[in-house]
Amino acid sequence: MAALATGDGASLLDAVQPLLRACEYAAAGLAGRNRDVLTLRLAHTQPLPEALLAALDAALGLDDPLAVMCYRDSPRSISKHVRITAGRVVAARLTGETAAFNWLRDAVVDGEDAAPLRAWMLAPVTRPPTGGAGRGRIVCNCLNVAEPDIVAAIAAGAGLAALQTRLQCGTECGSCVPELKRLLAGERAAVSVRGAPFGTGVVRGVRADACQTLPEPFANKALAERRRRGTAIAECVMSATADSADAATPPGHRFESSCLE
Repeated sequence: MAALATGDGASLLDAVQPLLRACEYAAAGLAGRNRDVLTLRLAHTQPLPEALLAALDAALGLDDPLAVMCYRDSPRSISKHVRITAGRVVAARLTGETAAFNWLRDAVVDGEDAAPLRAWMLAPVTRPPTGGAGRGRIVCNCLNVAEPDIVAAIAAGAGLAALQTRLQCGTECGSCVPELKRLLAGERAAVSVRGAPFGTGVVRGVRADACQTLPEPFANKALAERRRRGTAIAECVMSATADSADAATPPGHRFESSCLE
């Protein structure tokens, strides 16, 4: 189950904490820059009791049937509640199926207009209905900074100090600083390997010239995954110029291959 609500963060946490103890797994956090947004993730081996769901709805402001959009599929133990106030989503609870939670959370944090999203809020869709890919994983919950924004800044040459100045991430509670350092280390490792000449060098014990060439979409996906983990991937690039020793290669032609260990 996943839920969120806007309001005073401390008061919301105080209201839901007694209820979370009844779940086998529960995680609560605060997001948002201009206002507090409580986010909850709950898991249980059995469907949560209706009394617990009703108490949670009351704590999140989802207990007024005239003000809340509802969906229920009892045989599958799925129930969803979304509340909209003044054209903005202010609270939501998704139980049994939570595919839309991430983009709903982004919409709440960003204060997006709910009108174009209304028809999709209770649907099992993992992407915003506008066709976008969403903002991605939020690294800095305090100031609502997403991973793609951080990775783009790092690729442009930003270090930790520049990230904190430019994006403000890691300047509040500091809990995301280790993750920022991990992303920085991953980008530096990838950049250092990209500079190695084709056909020479050893990456983690495997010669670059022995790597398997992958089709571009798979290579890009593999590179992104390795960067995410903070480990190196060999990206071997050979440029043939007019001075190339191979006369069969047209001048200025460029060959690229991504090499995995």
